[in-house]
Amino acid sequence: MEEEEEHLKRVIDSLLEDVSLQDIDRTTTLEELNLLIAHEQGQAFRVTIDRGVFGQVELLVHQADTLKTIKRRFQGRVDAATHKPVHWKHVWRTYDLQLAGKILRDDTQAASAMALNNGDVLAFVRKRRDKESKWRA
Repeated sequence: MEEEEEHLKRVIDSLLEDVSLQDIDRTTTLEELNLLIAHEQGQAFRVTIDRGVFGQVELLVHQADTLKTIKRRFQGRVDAATHKPVHWKHVWRTYDLQLAGKILRDDTQAASAMALNNGDVLAFVRKRRDKESKWRA
């Protein structure tokens, strides 16, 4: 069994050395590989999440992905890049994502229903409180 694992690892390493696969990191997950394949086939697209002074994060998104899925994928990318814990419950209670001036609030809405396209930029916007102390944008 261990010999088979070593052989598989050598095969994967040789595949990753191929010039056409240079944009794939050795730590890429199966989900990310499937998204890259879907992107090459035109079934997924790239979006950027602009975090202001904290920089931008690029994500691959399926047309059927919901806002909640996009947020979770974003969380995974940020968690992998940072060494300290992020309290995501607080982040999503405090901030919304905005696309071309429109606040995205419905976590069940699909990317296609949000009119999300290849190359679009989603921005973090802080929620504001109204006089009844309910959150609004």
